Formats: sequence, structure tokens, C-alpha cells
Amino acid sequence: RLRFNKELSLEANKGWDRIRVRRPVFVMGLPRTGTTYLHRLLSLDPACRAPLTWELYDPTPRIRTGDNFLSKDEHVRVEYIDRATRALLAVTPHLLDCHEMGANLPEECMLAMGMDLPVLFSTFHLLIAKPYDH
Repeated sequence: RLRFNKELSLEANKGWDRIRVRRPVFVMGLPRTGTTYLHRLLSLDPACRAPLTWELYDPTPRIRTGDNFLSKDEHVRVEYIDRATRALLAVTPHLLDCHEMGANLPEECMLAMGMDLPVLFSTFHLLIAKPYDH
């Protein structure tokens, strides 16, 4: 909770409390029942905002100072997720047969839940030191 409050106080996060979320939609279901398809279909609506893979996988900004630090930070985190995805697909290329993957694609929150309980292979980087240095 202390870290969350500290993050909210950063200049880059000012104004978060003025963003109005009117009626959120939660897509839930068992695996292989079409939830990903529905989630991605809903994300195509310009009035909606779905979290992107890189936002869920690595939700905390790493670069917080300097010119254009937000775009630089996004670029670094997207590149990291692209590398992780390529590594995963190198050993399990058949994943693309059932689930399109990419850093800038909308993703379900199962990935975000793995950050609290590292049960997914892709979340183990959180148990060690920084996944990349700046």
C-alpha cells in the first residue's frame, strides 16, 4: 500500500483520480471458452480501453525522469516484452495457434494476477533483481 501511495504521488501519475470510469465490463469465464476473443472484440471499440500486454506484464514505470521519460519508459518495457515473447515462442511456437501474442495487443488480466502470485512462467523475472538496467 505504501508503494502504491508513493506511485500516485509521482508527477507522471497526477490526475488519475479525475478519469471517470462509467460502467466497467468484466469478461470472465473458464479457459478455452472464448473470453479472450470477447475481450479483444470489446477492445476494438474506440470508446473502450483494454490493458495492453506490456502494461500488465510490467506495470511499474522504470524510467521516471528526463525528457520524454514516459515514451522512453514505454519503449523500454515494450521491447522487454517483445524479447520475452520471442523467447517463449522459440520453445512453444504452437501457442500462436490458440492465442495471438504481442506487447501492444490487448490482454486479459490473468497476466496481471500473475504479478501478485507468480504462477506463470513469464512472471518469474519479478522474483529476481531488475529485469533490465538503466
